[in-house]
Amino acid sequence: MLFILSFHVYGTLWGGVFAGPDKPPEYSSEAWMDLEVYLFEIKQTTFYVKYISFLEMKDQGPPIYFDPFWSTYHIITGLERKWHGGLKFYFDHFCRHVIDQPDTLFGKAVFNGFFLEWSSATSPVEKYSKKKSFSFTYAFFPQTDIISYLNSTPFFRHVLEGEITFSHSPLLFKLRAGYIRSMEIEKRGRYYPPGHHWYFYPEIEIFKVENGKCLSFFLRYYLIMHRDKSLIIEHPAIKPQGLFFPGLKFTFSF
Repeated sequence: MLFILSFHVYGTLWGGVFAGPDKPPEYSSEAWMDLEVYLFEIKQTTFYVKYISFLEMKDQGPPIYFDPFWSTYHIITGLERKWHGGLKFYFDHFCRHVIDQPDTLFGKAVFNGFFLEWSSATSPVEKYSKKKSFSFTYAFFPQTDIISYLNSTPFFRHVLEGEITFSHSPLLFKLRAGYIRSMEIEKRGRYYPPGHHWYFYPEIEIFKVENGKCLSFFLRYYLIMHRDKSLIIEHPAIKPQGLFFPGLKFTFSF
């Protein structure tokens, strides 16, 4: 049979707070939710859709420590083929909005990128049951005068990312490393040179898996190298270097 209905759902919820010396007030806490639905399969290739909602909050000082600052929404459509794990090709449309704040340099930013991703684990929960797993991702964001509306800011041109996890219940260690190539921009009288940004996120989790669900406490550390520190707040993928991020995560599948 060439066409098979396939309904599988994967999702993740997590939230945490930033901690560390010299923490900028724009970085108080973050919360994330994603939902991935696999719909049908044709010749061992599955079509899926995914939705992500991401909230960033800043610290205004007492009594407002968690003030919503940025909100980001992703709509993803893609194909996955089982190949030594899962090989995905997908299109990611996402936009980042300022919430109840004075207009910043970009206010609202829209991004559209094409992604190719391979993971040795076929679901988020499976990473906890495998002793070792890997993933690699490449993304391309088209940037031309003709279709500039696809990416309103040139923060992304090429993105490379790799991740390795080691799991031995109840502990999981994760290392994520990536490279972001951004293009130059001049907007509202401000010039941004082409950017080369490297980031490293070591993370440790204490987890418990039961019936396709996983609850964990995690501690992440941001180690980032970038050329222009003024981009930290406005760039959707850059965090201040040297901050810890403890939090709780719930991962599920059915």
